[in-house]
Amino acid sequence: MEEVISITDNAVTRIVVIFAIEHTLLQISKDALEKVQTKIRKEYNCSLAECYDHPEYLNRVLKDLFGASHTEVVRSVSNYLNDFTYQRPIVEFLDKIKC
Repeated sequence: MEEVISITDNAVTRIVVIFAIEHTLLQISKDALEKVQTKIRKEYNCSLAECYDHPEYLNRVLKDLFGASHTEVVRSVSNYLNDFTYQRPIVEFLDKIKC
């Protein structure tokens, strides 16, 4: 009998959020995505995927790399996730990266 793999709502939410971040950064450039990933790894010893649990890391890195323009990156991520804002964890994540 085949084993059924269960994916929790939290795992799906995490995937959607990380995809939104990666998609947004790739829209800027592949280099932008790589710089964000490198800085998060170097400064916080974590991956972009772990920023779902630590949005403050992403917030700080975006501010450091993009300056005042970080708000445009956050806006793009927010727009991408707009259809999912009925989910409290996504709203909380967005609030934390908007600070």
